[in-house]
Amino acid sequence: FKEYPKPILEILWSRNLKEKEEIEKFLNPCWEKIYDPFLMDGLEEAAKKIVEAIKKNKKICIFSDYDTDGCCCAALFKEFFERIDFKNYLIYIPSRKEGYGLSEEALKNLKKEEIDLIVTCDCGISDVYETEFAKKLGMEVIISDHHLPQDSLPNTLIVNPHLKGNSYPFKELSGTGVGFKLIQGILKILDYPYRESLEKWNADLLSISCVADFMPLLDENRIFTKFGLITLEKTRKIGLKELKKVCLLPEKVSAQDIAYYLAPRLNVSSQIDHQNEAYHLLTTDSEEEAKFLAKRLDEKVKERQRQTEIIEREIESKIKEPLPKILCFGSPKWPLGIISSLASKLREKYFRPVFLWREERFQIKGSARSIEEFNLVEVLSQIKKLHPEIFISFGGHKKAAGFTILPQYKDLFLETLTSIANSQILDEYLIPKIEIDAKILPEDLNEKFFEYYDKLEPFGMGNPMPVFLMPKVKVKGVSSVGENGDHLRLKIEASGFTFDAIGFRKGLDAFKIPPDSYINLVVTLKKNFWQGREKLDLEIIDWRR
Repeated sequence: FKEYPKPILEILWSRNLKEKEEIEKFLNPCWEKIYDPFLMDGLEEAAKKIVEAIKKNKKICIFSDYDTDGCCCAALFKEFFERIDFKNYLIYIPSRKEGYGLSEEALKNLKKEEIDLIVTCDCGISDVYETEFAKKLGMEVIISDHHLPQDSLPNTLIVNPHLKGNSYPFKELSGTGVGFKLIQGILKILDYPYRESLEKWNADLLSISCVADFMPLLDENRIFTKFGLITLEKTRKIGLKELKKVCLLPEKVSAQDIAYYLAPRLNVSSQIDHQNEAYHLLTTDSEEEAKFLAKRLDEKVKERQRQTEIIEREIESKIKEPLPKILCFGSPKWPLGIISSLASKLREKYFRPVFLWREERFQIKGSARSIEEFNLVEVLSQIKKLHPEIFISFGGHKKAAGFTILPQYKDLFLETLTSIANSQILDEYLIPKIEIDAKILPEDLNEKFFEYYDKLEPFGMGNPMPVFLMPKVKVKGVSSVGENGDHLRLKIEASGFTFDAIGFRKGLDAFKIPPDSYINLVVTLKKNFWQGREKLDLEIIDWRR
């Protein structure tokens, strides 16, 4: 392993990559290494049914979830249908008010549209009753989803890598990822001559879905995201070009740029009113419409940020010491779309599970975010077994879930949830831990190091940005910066090298670090481009004298 710089090797080992073959596979993702779609149980049969519907010109409805992942999947299917010149289809994206997944009202409307076959995207795995209702109306249903299955499954064709006994090599695909595999299977059956072109030019949608839906950027997702970011640089989608301009993003986009800029703007419509704007942005051929929609989504994000700050201050005023093991708050005034992102933010800040909800007359709809040791789907399933009368529905992932309960059982729900949390969450689970990947010295930051460091990207879930320990650096300058002095800025020196370092929301630490003192710094490295020049920034995670 002498060819790898020592800090890079430490990072790889910290991620349990210790064999030469797996290291090379990780550092050099290859599109040709994505898996055969027919390895996924049920996919070939589902693909054949869709091909049959296409050949018989049956009317197909793509029924997607309303979040960014579902929206990307819907855009992917539209592109697929257009490329094969199939016109008899409908894209249906429900509003957040309609609720997650299939519903009776939506299905009645689809029957009026004379739909023959419904293919879900990023939803449907929990829709047992709704699937039967669709069949009674004379419509066939194929479930394409990536959410965790519950005990009861819809009695229809299901494409989901999480199904018990499924032999697909990688389970953690996004909803768009599952839809992409289904389209891959259809293209194979059709023997479509431009298959590779269609697949690769839509990798931008795959990368956005993986990052936006917090999927681990490992294995097949790593390939999708790595190549998706390359596609995003030269995307043919006018809407994404305009959205990048609105966000003032450079030509070369990172996974962090998707997470902080693109995904929130694509997701904001579903959180405030309806996701069709994001879908239209991803699929429009009009430059004028793309500019209008990109600007409108940007304005909505800024308005949403203002609303979020108000609700966050309201919740913060209710949080008292000692902190409970789980944070639970609700209000009839809180918009549903805002509470999901706010739950994530509070989970990060307080490092414990967070349940937030909106109270309505006939139901309470909520969003939950959790820590590694507290599996939300298992906990909600446990509550349902104890008190089945509580729930209208729930679903999601291990650390992110949604739920809908009846208002009269709110107290029973919270009492049961709190009891389970108190018994399952140990105090040690609630202590934030900084996992240091490697020790690094200024002299390590050379051209060879950055050659391999760049290969570690994309960073995100499952492959976080590496955290480094820089020991015994000398503080040459210290100040608090930002509008209210919220942030810490250091000028440090070590081994004859000088660096600038920034610590966000650590402004008060400026009064604790004397100039000319020596400290140990825990940092991440970020390369920024400013006025055509590349600049290395150190972001301070923690420090100690």
